[in-house]
Amino acid sequence: MGKLRGRELDHKHVREIITVAIVKHGFPFKCAEYKWIRQLLSYLNPDVKHVSRNTTISDLWKFHLMMTEKLKHEMHQCHIQICLTSDC
Repeated sequence: MGKLRGRELDHKHVREIITVAIVKHGFPFKCAEYKWIRQLLSYLNPDVKHVSRNTTISDLWKFHLMMTEKLKHEMHQCHIQICLTSDC
C-alpha cells in the first residue's frame, strides 16, 4: 500500500478560518490559545503554526476593515437612497 500524503498547509487560511469562527460564533479572542483547540490542530496537521490572541485580534481588525470596505463598495453600487435613522 502507498503512503498517504497530506496536502500542503496554508497557514494564512487557518488564521482566516479562526477569525471567521470567532465572528460567526461569538467565541472569545483567546480561544485560539485553548489547549485542546491547539492539540486538535496539531493532531490534524503537526506543521500548523499556532497563533496568540494578539495575532487573532490583529486578524479580526483586518477582517473588520475588509468587511467595512466591502459594505461601502456595495452601498456605493446601489443606485437607491438609503436612510439610516436611530431612535434613542
